[in-house]
Amino acid sequence: MNKVCEIGRIVTGLELKTTTNGKSVVNFRIAVRSYGKDNDDYFFNCVAWGSVAEFICKHFSKGRKIGIDGELTSRTYETEKKEKRQVVEIMIQNVEFCDGKRDESGDDANITTPSKAESTTSETEDDLPF
Repeated sequence: MNKVCEIGRIVTGLELKTTTNGKSVVNFRIAVRSYGKDNDDYFFNCVAWGSVAEFICKHFSKGRKIGIDGELTSRTYETEKKEKRQVVEIMIQNVEFCDGKRDESGDDANITTPSKAESTTSETEDDLPF
């Protein structure tokens, strides 16, 4: 089983990108507070595709608290200096509002998150815009 559920604050700006195949994608980081002995924050890379990415960019922004669930994924890439790098990300499948802020109309009650069926994608690394 590969399941990740986190509640945290978005710590980077959200920029919706489109792949050459026309698929929407957003990459961002969240900070999750640890309530253990040291009270450290943990930072996680997140990626969302399709209608989930569009929903996140429309209704969330840097500083907002967000609840996410998805799968932990890993990918490798090569830098301009030909160095191999590996990145671990949470591939988001569902999101939830977790703070008291409202959208521009002042009402979060009428906003529905995209269903898992709408967000199911089969992207490959060739589709990544970065």
